[in-house]
Amino acid sequence: MPLHDRCTDGDLQAARRTLRREKLEVGRWRRLLRARLDLLVGAYAPPEILGTTGWDHLPEGRHDLPLAGEMANAIWAGTDTVDRVALMRQLRDLDRRLGAYAAELDTSLDESTDEILVRMGSVSAGALNDGLAEAIGLLPPSTHVR
Repeated sequence: MPLHDRCTDGDLQAARRTLRREKLEVGRWRRLLRARLDLLVGAYAPPEILGTTGWDHLPEGRHDLPLAGEMANAIWAGTDTVDRVALMRQLRDLDRRLGAYAAELDTSLDESTDEILVRMGSVSAGALNDGLAEAIGLLPPSTHVR
C-alpha cells in the first residue's frame, strides 16, 4: 500500500519531511564514500602537477595556483594529530584557489574556442565568397574538385 493512502494530510507532510531528510543523509553518505574512493584511487594514481603543461597556453593567474606539495600535505594530513579546524580552513582556501584557476581555464578555453570559430568562419566565408564570385563570372572557374 502506498504511503499516501494510509496517511492524513498532516501525517503525509511529516512523512515527506522525514523522507527528504533521509534522502539528504543518503546523499551526504554517498558523497563521503565517493570522496574516500577518490582518496584511495589518488594514492595509487595521483593527479598530475598543475600548471606544468604548456606555460605559454595557460592563463596568467596561475601565480596563486597551489603547489602540488601543499595540496598533497593537506589531502593526506592525518586528522589525529592535526588541528581539524585549521585543516578545514586550509582545504577551503586550496579549493577557493583551485576554483579561481578553473574559472581562468574556462575563460581561456572559451577564448580559444571563439578564435577557432572566427578563423573557421573567415575561411568558410572566404570560400563562400570565392564560390559566389566564380558563379557569377567574376573569377575564372577553379580547378579543384568539389
